Amino acid sequence: LKAAVCTVCPAEARAQWLAKRNTGARHHRPAAKQRRGATGGLAPGQREEMIDVDHALQAAGVMGAYQWVLLVALSWIHMICGMQAMLFVFVGLPAAHPGSQDCPPAPVPPAHVGRSLVADYGLVCEKADYAAVISASLFVGFLIGAPLFGWLSDRVGRKAALLAAACVVEIATVAAALSSTVVLFGVSRLVIGVAIGGLNVGAFVLVAEFLGAQRSFGALSAGVAFAIGIGVLSAVAWSFPLWRTECWVLVGLQLLIFPIVGMAHESPKWQLSAGYEEAAKETLIIVAKFNNMPAPVWQHVQPSQMEQASLSTLFKAPLSLRMAVMSVAWFAVAMAYYGLALGAGQLGPNVYVSNALGAAVELPAKMLFVAAVDNPYVGRRLLATAGFLSGGAACVYGGTLPPGSVQLLAAALAGRFGIAFAFGTLYVWGSELFPTPIRNSSLGAQSMFARGAGICAPFVLTLSSSPLVVLGVPAIAAGLLCLLLPETLGRKLPDSVEDLVEEEEKPLMKRQEA
Repeated sequence: LKAAVCTVCPAEARAQWLAKRNTGARHHRPAAKQRRGATGGLAPGQREEMIDVDHALQAAGVMGAYQWVLLVALSWIHMICGMQAMLFVFVGLPAAHPGSQDCPPAPVPPAHVGRSLVADYGLVCEKADYAAVISASLFVGFLIGAPLFGWLSDRVGRKAALLAAACVVEIATVAAALSSTVVLFGVSRLVIGVAIGGLNVGAFVLVAEFLGAQRSFGALSAGVAFAIGIGVLSAVAWSFPLWRTECWVLVGLQLLIFPIVGMAHESPKWQLSAGYEEAAKETLIIVAKFNNMPAPVWQHVQPSQMEQASLSTLFKAPLSLRMAVMSVAWFAVAMAYYGLALGAGQLGPNVYVSNALGAAVELPAKMLFVAAVDNPYVGRRLLATAGFLSGGAACVYGGTLPPGSVQLLAAALAGRFGIAFAFGTLYVWGSELFPTPIRNSSLGAQSMFARGAGICAPFVLTLSSSPLVVLGVPAIAAGLLCLLLPETLGRKLPDSVEDLVEEEEKPLMKRQEA
């Protein structure tokens, strides 16, 4: 109507109105775009801009309802990992045999009510080492699966890699339940280890990438769920004493992984790194809605920029000492942890109770770890040292006690409590000791030594005449070596090797000035 009226207006008035209309369009059209809601526009008070994904996740809600639901749901995967890791504690229960000239007879304790793989395939006397090989095969698979599925998740996405690992572990567990020879069972356990490596790491990475700076909650929930899975396994083994039935129970429980992963959303960090910017923005909007936050919409969301560094930097000064000490620490903590867990049948009068108590003692240890790790009077170094020394000393003392006694079980539980302290601390401290460009690579390299220790632990239990002493001495040595490393609590994380050198030189200059 205004345009029609202006056609009969004088030319000067018409020109003034057209200029005013064009000026108003330039000012008001973006505002109209901003008023579009969560379907694709900006909420009131928001502005369109470029932002990196870490700040975008923070705007969508830090530790909101979405993160807690994801944390609890994916904890089921870590529970399954704990059950699979310790399944051989019950599948490999010792069997009664009359003995021979070089092999003393072995009666079965009353608590061992189940029929194990050892009994079915006669893995006694000269074949006893086969059981250790089968137990170690899981950790060999884990050593392969963690980097393999880590590579796959970077190529096809976190969810796709998790679903692939879930398929593999399901098929391999069915194969283990149906295995007709001990070789087939061992191969199945190796494949299960590959899949467990992918599930354990993949679930943690997916959660951590949604938690951002609060990823320590992901490490805590993973550890708690792993311990709960070990405890639940005792109830499963008590209720279903036949080893094949125990495998079938795991087959059923593992089916829940598929709907859990299917309902989760893909990591926006991976979506951006793979070039799916629009999908990443949609995921961020969903997270914000779930957290009851204003829908965060930006013109562009970009991956966080990070300087790259070579892996060889880990083995050069000033990082070489840190890498050497942390490698020893990871080997010692994993050796003691898996040795105490897998040896539950040798540490008390009842394997079911011993296994459940070992899992239960980890829960207060992890809770106390959370309370102490950020305490300025404790910190990472003191906590790790205390955990190693107390856990190692308890193991060495337990080596002097009679097998199967209640006193031995108490010493083993005390050792597991201290080792759980050290294990949790290494996850935090081991990443903070290294600069940002190489932090993830350093943690991966350190964990390789832990996998090697997991492979060695079954042989220590089988071949050593005093396994608890062998488990405890490296832990004590690692605790003393930890005193050589700096405290990281309250310090800014180094973004480069140069930042790390500057932080180390500051105390030295102060001492020189004094």
